[in-house]
Amino acid sequence: MNKDITSSLNLDSWRPGRGKDKSKDKFKKNLFISHRHELQNGVKVAITQLEPVWSVDERRRRMQVLREIWLNCSHRNVVELLGWATWLEDTVIVYEWHKYGGVVQYLRAHRKVDPYELSAQISNGVAYLHANNITHGCISGDHVLFSEDGVPRLHLSVWTCKTPMIAATQPSYIRWMAPELFKEGSQYTLASDIYALGMTILEAITLKVPFHYRSSALSLDLKEEIQAGALPLRETDVILENEAGNMIWDILCKCWSFQPADRPTAGEVSEAVGFKCLRCTKLCVGCHFICLAHDSLTGRGFVDGVTLKSLRLKVGKDTSIQDLVAHYKRRGLKDYTDILKLPQANFPVLPISDTQLANVYKFDLPENQCVAV
Repeated sequence: MNKDITSSLNLDSWRPGRGKDKSKDKFKKNLFISHRHELQNGVKVAITQLEPVWSVDERRRRMQVLREIWLNCSHRNVVELLGWATWLEDTVIVYEWHKYGGVVQYLRAHRKVDPYELSAQISNGVAYLHANNITHGCISGDHVLFSEDGVPRLHLSVWTCKTPMIAATQPSYIRWMAPELFKEGSQYTLASDIYALGMTILEAITLKVPFHYRSSALSLDLKEEIQAGALPLRETDVILENEAGNMIWDILCKCWSFQPADRPTAGEVSEAVGFKCLRCTKLCVGCHFICLAHDSLTGRGFVDGVTLKSLRLKVGKDTSIQDLVAHYKRRGLKDYTDILKLPQANFPVLPISDTQLANVYKFDLPENQCVAV
């Protein structure tokens, strides 16, 4: 696929080192140097080149391999490559400019975003790559960019490959590297990607890099500990010691299994973390909603953090109330019928929310408990 878009770039807009400071329009990350530019039609783009750690010929070879893989990718959770260009006598790749680069940076700026839903989307991007026999090679929070509407997108790496590639010990990436990658002659694999995916999800949950309590990733001790199978400490203030928290920690630990064959697939990771929590909203002091959450991808549900069975019910014109009740019972939902009939249960006259799809009523139950029905 040939997408040489050199002629579409507004290359006369500026050059590095000329005119006013353009530091905000340039950043270095993961052996890439990216510059903010424009197409002739005014669309903001990033033009990205490799850092000069290799010869010109080697950089061109690596870019050619990468762009051929990238141009064939099409998924909402993978950065879309617009094409490639020749710029300043170098081969560069071109994609849409993203304001936010990095999971931690984005989540700190958007506190209401659910890190678990975001992690599920990142996992979906990894699953897409793996389904197409593509090994990313360098998954981390820094390799995730965000669209204007908050969709996380994987940025491929210089180590992305479809054929075996010898792993390189990257000092800045040690915290995400699977133990087997430290062995001489080891290769990047789908399993080593899963290890790194688990570390990236940990970043999203804690807003900290893996092993953040170890000040230097260059520490020989840290490298040796990872090689020996050491895991990050569980921070119970964010990954709670309850059933939901244990489920998340369990899937992360499976991602970090010492034996690569024991690690889950990216699809399994997405299923485990991909629930969207409908946060409780307090109406008055001492009352709360019964908190229901669901996984829009798998149908798996949660009540107050408790995992429900993954059972689906196809609702049609012939579905009866009895069918719904039986379905809810199979999923482990609590039956509130008798409780709502108690004299102490204050039956509301008017709904607190009236929509085209449903009316929501607030019930005052015994012991100062409030629920929404």
